[in-house]
This record gives sequence, structure tokens and C-alpha cells, in this order.
Amino acid sequence: MITSGEIVFRRLTSSDLDVMIEMKTDDQMMRYTSFGRAQSVEDIKKNLNKCIDDESKDHPLGVWGTELKSSGDFLGWFMLKKERHPFAELGYMIRKKYWGKGLTTKSVQLLLDYGFSINLQKICAVTDPENKASIRVLEKTGFLFVEDREVQEKDKKVILKYFEVSKLGKQD
Repeated sequence: MITSGEIVFRRLTSSDLDVMIEMKTDDQMMRYTSFGRAQSVEDIKKNLNKCIDDESKDHPLGVWGTELKSSGDFLGWFMLKKERHPFAELGYMIRKKYWGKGLTTKSVQLLLDYGFSINLQKICAVTDPENKASIRVLEKTGFLFVEDREVQEKDKKVILKYFEVSKLGKQD
């Protein structure tokens, strides 16, 4: 478990299904994801089960649920794992009711601190160019814009903003 003053990171469990459905069936929440739209409940179940099943394979990286320490209320999910990029990739989704409250930035910083504590030297993140809120979070937590990258997302190619942050706090 990863924890700070007000935020707790913990592994996802099957009891997170309802809140994952809340988040991932919402078109507004999904618009900047690779899906671009709400997911089916069946796909959400499959994805959650995959995250749970992959926990031991991904350790010490992986996907976590985040909660408010004071109430146990689910904030969202965060990912730090090797995906399609040369470095561990950061990803996240926060419930709408917590947008604009600074909790995403605090959670990202906590996960970066964890990543660097397990000797990751560099962490990357990608976001849709229109996702201004995520770009601000990445910049506030030390990520530097590297380039626009064309990537294959499902059935189409898209341009994403690619960012990196290094353990030394500067881009190499």
C-alpha cells in the first residue's frame, strides 16, 4: 500500500466494480481515453479482472485504486506500468466529483515518489492534446513535454502529447 497524509493507494479488488462502472460508462470521463467513449459493463468487468489478475506479474508496478484516507471514498484509479513506451507509463482516471480539488496532482506526485523509490529512472505519460486538465497536472508534477506522437488507438491513428519526468528532475 502507498499512502500519504490524505490519500491511500491500494490494489484494485472486485468490490471496485461499481465505481469503475460509474466512471467508465460516462462519455465525458471517457472522451480523452483511447476508447473515446463509454465502455460496456462487460468490458469494464474484463478490464478490472485483468488488472487484478496481472497484479503479481506487474509488481512492483501496476494499477491501484486510490481512496481518501479520512473516509475511504474511492477517488479513481492510477497506473504505473510498462505499456507501449520505453519507460514505465503513468495513467489515471479520477471520479468527476473530485475534479478540480488538487487530489489528482497530489496522487500523481505520490505515485512518482513511489516510482522513483523503486529505482525507476524515468516515467512517461501521454494525453490527448485537448485534455488541458491532465496537461496541467503533468506540468505541475515535473513532467516535461517531449513531442507529439502518432499512435495506433483501437481502429485509428491519433496524435498524443508525450511527456517524461526523470528521477533527477530533468529531462535527459
